[in-house]
Amino acid sequence: MANYQTAHPALPPLVSGVNDSPAVEIADGAPLNDGDIEAARRQTKRRRALFEATNRRATEDEVQQAVKREFCVVAENATGVVAGPPWAIQLRNDLRNELREFRNEFRNEFRNELGNELREFRNELGNEFRNDLRNELHNIRARLVNLSTTEAEDTIELLRNAANALPPAPLPATRLELDNLPNARVVNLLAFYGLANAPVATQRRRLKRFLGVK
Repeated sequence: MANYQTAHPALPPLVSGVNDSPAVEIADGAPLNDGDIEAARRQTKRRRALFEATNRRATEDEVQQAVKREFCVVAENATGVVAGPPWAIQLRNDLRNELREFRNEFRNEFRNELGNELREFRNELGNEFRNDLRNELHNIRARLVNLSTTEAEDTIELLRNAANALPPAPLPATRLELDNLPNARVVNLLAFYGLANAPVATQRRRLKRFLGVK
């Protein structure tokens, strides 16, 4: 009878503490046993079910650990039976077929997961880029509007900050309101835009320069 060429330790318990039908450790040199395949498969199936549950009691890494262990156990059993009676040869062929199916399933699952992750990353990156671009375009337009103001009652526009947000109300709507803005509010706006504290005498001028108001 063929033997395992490497040990297959039992997997660590789930972080959640839930029973996952654990498969026992397989020692190096232990006889090959298709019962080990069933035990590994049972644990993988259990972890998948816990991962897919609404309250998710197993992590993706814990599922992958079980999948890899099952793969290794199946692989050793599939390649270890090299000769013997017809039933042993049939077992070898069945295991090899099962291993081939398992590889294809694992490869397809990995490809799908990788494709989904890349798609999500591309969408996230695209959305982030669009938001940043929209933010910059808003600020350029606002500065151009503010730069063109000359009269006290001319309307001004507030810029967005690095988080793509407008400052909270109340907001100055004209040059006059900006000039008469309380000092405390000027300080708040400087902080909102992430500008370092400036001397009191220059805080208002610095805010106006940032907004594009002459």
